[in-house]
Amino acid sequence: MLRCRNCGSGVPAQPDNLLTICDHCGTLYPSTELAGIPVHIVPSIDEAAIRKAVIERMAVDKQMKNVRIDIESSSGVYVPMFVSRASVSGWWKGYRNERRNKQTVKIWKDGTIDSTGDFPVLARKHAHEFGLAGLGRVVLDAEPVPIGSVVWEDSALPVLSVDMTGEQVDDAVEDNLIDLIGERVKAGDGLTAITEFDTEVSIASRLLLLYPLWTVTYRYRGGSYRVAVGGGRGVVLSAMEPMFYLQRIMRLFVGIGAVGASGGLFYLGCLLLPMMTDDDGAGVIIGIGAAVLACSWAAIATAGRLVASVNVENIGESQGWL
Repeated sequence: MLRCRNCGSGVPAQPDNLLTICDHCGTLYPSTELAGIPVHIVPSIDEAAIRKAVIERMAVDKQMKNVRIDIESSSGVYVPMFVSRASVSGWWKGYRNERRNKQTVKIWKDGTIDSTGDFPVLARKHAHEFGLAGLGRVVLDAEPVPIGSVVWEDSALPVLSVDMTGEQVDDAVEDNLIDLIGERVKAGDGLTAITEFDTEVSIASRLLLLYPLWTVTYRYRGGSYRVAVGGGRGVVLSAMEPMFYLQRIMRLFVGIGAVGASGGLFYLGCLLLPMMTDDDGAGVIIGIGAAVLACSWAAIATAGRLVASVNVENIGESQGWL
C-alpha cells in the first residue's frame, strides 16, 4: 500500500502494474519504464446513459426489437492502450493470377508504401474482458484529454493494470503494422501473393490512453446475458443474445444445405474431370476443391453455432489505423 501524496488515501500497488492510479483523486504513479509518457483519458458517460444505450440498441436489433429485457447490473473499467504515431515506408512486389485463353498467367505488380497514422495497442499482455476486441473501431474516434484536466471524482472507474513496456509496445506495433499493411496492399491490388515486401516502421510519439469499457448484464426468461459498451459515446461493441428456436431451425437447414452442396460439387467434379483436357482439368480441380472447402467450412461453422445457447453479435472488431 502507498500513501497518496495528494489526498493521503491508501493506494494498493500491484508488483506487476507499471502505472498505479489513486482511486480517490486520480494521481498518477508511473514506473520508470513509463516515465515521461503522457497519460490521456476518455471520460466515461454516466451509468444511466450506458444502460439507456443498451436499451436503445436492443430496440433496433432485428432479433431483439420486440423482446423485453431487464437490466440486472452494469460496471465499467478503464482499459489502458498505448496509441503510437507511426510511419511505414518501403516497397513491395507481387502477382495475381488471371485466366487468359484457357490458361492461368501471373500478372506482376509492384509499388511503394508511405503511410502515417495513429495505431493503438492494448497495454496488457493478457486480457479477457468481454467486448475488448471491438475497441479498435471506436478508440481513434474519441477525443481524449490529459488526465490531469478532468475532475477524477466525476469520471472515476477502476483502471486495469499496465504490464507492457515501451520496448514491447514498439515490437507489437511493428509486427502488427507490417501484417496490416501487407493485407491492405494484397486486397487493394487484388494480389494472389506478395513475393517481396521490404518496409521500415518508425514511431514518432506515444501516449497512454485510458478508454472506458462497460459491461451491462440483462436477464431474459431466466437467462443472463452481457453487452459490452464503449463508454466514450455509449457505442455497443458486442452483445450476447438468446438463441431463439427460429434461428436454430434456419441454421439447421443452412448446415444441411452446405453438406449437400459439398457432396454434390465433389460428385460433379468426378463426372467432369475425365472429359477435361490437362489445362482445363487443373482449373476444374482447383475451382471445385475451393468450393467444397467453402461449403465444408460453412457446415462446420453452422454446426458450432447450432448447439450454442447464446448468440454473440460482435458489432465491431476492426483494427484502428488512420
